[in-house]
This record gives sequence, C-alpha cells and structure tokens, in this order.
Amino acid sequence: MLPKLLAALEFKCNNTAYRPVMDALDLLQRYADIPNTTRHYDASQTVPIEGVVPDGWLEAVVDENGVIERASYELCVIVSLKNALRRREIYVAGARRWTPRCSSRR
Repeated sequence: MLPKLLAALEFKCNNTAYRPVMDALDLLQRYADIPNTTRHYDASQTVPIEGVVPDGWLEAVVDENGVIERASYELCVIVSLKNALRRREIYVAGARRWTPRCSSRR
C-alpha cells in the first residue's frame, strides 16, 4: 500500500532540516516497483539515516555490515514523515489546510 500512497501524494518541504526525510521518500519511490523479496537496499544507493532513523532503531535497520533492511527502514520513514506532517514541516502539495503557516492564503 505504501507505493500507492507515495504515488498518489506529492510531498513538499521548505525546511532543509527535513531534507533527509524527503530524500528517504524519493528512495522509497525508486524502490516501489522492486518486489518485497528484495529485503535490502543496494549498496550503491545513498540511504539517508540521520534525521530519519531514531537511535533506538538503528540496530534494527542497519546490520553489523552496514546493510540496510528495507522493511525496518520504511517504517522509520513513515514515522518520520508522520512527525514532520504534524509539525507542518512537510506538507502535501495542494492541501491548502495543511500548508505551512507562513504561506499566503486567499
């Protein structure tokens, strides 16, 4: 269901502190068509960890060899996205009610 959600909504962000979450969303979209049987991200991929994965989850997401598990990482991305949406640091394009407070409204 996550790939369909990401395909249906366009997320925007004006705060550079949340760039890792936006980069993580881009990564999830690139992997949307790759089957779930591929359990890890390719080593050539840049996977944002800081700002996305809480310290308490790091062991569940990254193994001792630095391999990143997709399912655990995707859960961290969803939680980070939820928190950013609540703070209005990331918003859905076209959703006037939830756009950043500083934007002009008519």
